[in-house]
Amino acid sequence: MDNHEYWMKIDNAGKVFHAVSNNSRSSTFRLSMYVNEDVDKSTLQTALNIVLPRFESFKVKIKNGLFWNYFTTNNNPCLIELESSHIGQYAMKKSNQYCFRVMYYGKRITLETFHAISDGTGAGEFLKSIVYEYLKLRGKSIESEGKILIDKPSNLHENSDSFLISSDQTNKKGDNEILAYSLPGDLYPNNWSSFVKASVDLEKIKALAKEKDCTLTMYITALYLYSLYISEPDARGSKKPFILSIPVNLRKYFNSNTLRNFSLFIKVVLPLNGKTWDLDSIIEEIRPQFNEQLNKDFLQRRINYYVAFEKNFAIRMLPLFIKNLAFKLIYFLQSNRITTTYISNLGSVNLPSSMYNEVKDVDFVNAGEKLYMTMASINN
Repeated sequence: MDNHEYWMKIDNAGKVFHAVSNNSRSSTFRLSMYVNEDVDKSTLQTALNIVLPRFESFKVKIKNGLFWNYFTTNNNPCLIELESSHIGQYAMKKSNQYCFRVMYYGKRITLETFHAISDGTGAGEFLKSIVYEYLKLRGKSIESEGKILIDKPSNLHENSDSFLISSDQTNKKGDNEILAYSLPGDLYPNNWSSFVKASVDLEKIKALAKEKDCTLTMYITALYLYSLYISEPDARGSKKPFILSIPVNLRKYFNSNTLRNFSLFIKVVLPLNGKTWDLDSIIEEIRPQFNEQLNKDFLQRRINYYVAFEKNFAIRMLPLFIKNLAFKLIYFLQSNRITTTYISNLGSVNLPSSMYNEVKDVDFVNAGEKLYMTMASINN
């Protein structure tokens, strides 16, 4: 691909992530893949140099316009780094103005992404191509099998704003927000996060979910809420409920293959106020909430609502610095107070069959002010 100049509007979700991010709320996440041998920095740099021009929505930097931020081509070198243990505010000056970093440590190859440019699905496709190209350069016998984008020509849909394309403005649904119970505890100094990793047999936990007539995400959500309930006895009399936010990948509902942001949060509410809960009763409490929200009509109304807000003439005419102040104020007054915790399921990492011999494990880590559970699966 030639190094032509281009620019793109920041998508609906990216505008918010860029506006509200700071040291304690970095809006960054990491995806990692573990290979069989210690990573060679030079080879990884070559792989990135080959792959990056193919991914136009990543080969960008953020610029400030009068009314909105926007992306424009970034032709600076993108340099491999030794992985840092701290996921902090995204310091683009240190990364030659890229909104991501590619890092390595031991056998681990990591992509850290600022949420303004992509979500977990889009970033996952980028990382898959980097690791695929790295393994090829290391002489591994692998084939793309149509699952790796570096071996496919790019198309306009990959760089599209699917929020705008999918909105129809016929019906809009906002959120009836209520304040959530806030988990007690001390924050780590310097905005550090503690990462606890556990591995489970995917087929066994799917079997448990099937016994309860649940999807895997619904079952894990119920377990998570039950864990909070039994570990926070002081919360049981609270008038504020546990509220768990779950990002939903919209691509399968709206036939999109964009590499940019295309996800929305649904919310699961567990009332407290002296109620007694066990796992089965929690499942029955949240089942209708999943059914109500995980359907195209509900998600369509949510997309319409957010796009309508973005297109509102009065809001569009506000200078960028006022918009950013408004986003920060709204987040401070509302968004940070209406969620107890988050759970995000990236799902199964879909690799070519020959790559499963070379990629042994994956990590998915989200940085933020609150407690997160993140999930991804590979090789069961």
